[in-house]
Amino acid sequence: MIFRLISDREIEAFIDNELPEEKRKYVLKYITEHPRALKKYKKLYYQKVHLKNWWQHKQKQSES
Repeated sequence: MIFRLISDREIEAFIDNELPEEKRKYVLKYITEHPRALKKYKKLYYQKVHLKNWWQHKQKQSES
C-alpha cells in the first residue's frame, strides 16, 4: 500500500476522535506501519493526557 503522509493535525484529530471513520482507519494504519508517526502519536497523546490532568488539578485548586 502506498501511503500519503499525514500531518500532526491529523494525528491530533485522531486522538480527539474528530475524524470520519474512513480517515480514522487510514490514520490508524499509517501510525501502526510508520515508526516516526507512532512516536509522534505517543508524544501528542501523552501531552494531551498531561494537559488534561494539569487542568483538572488547576480547577480543583481554584475551587478550594
